[in-house]
Amino acid sequence: MAEECKPDILGKFPLLQSFKARTSNIPTIKKFLQPGSQR
Repeated sequence: MAEECKPDILGKFPLLQSFKARTSNIPTIKKFLQPGSQR
């Protein structure tokens, strides 16, 4: 993800921030985003 390189990048995009927060809470996506998960 972009924020791994530039942690402040989402600060300029509040809608994108809230979208990321919502999608990160979906169980399938949450599992996918876990460190060490298969991508």
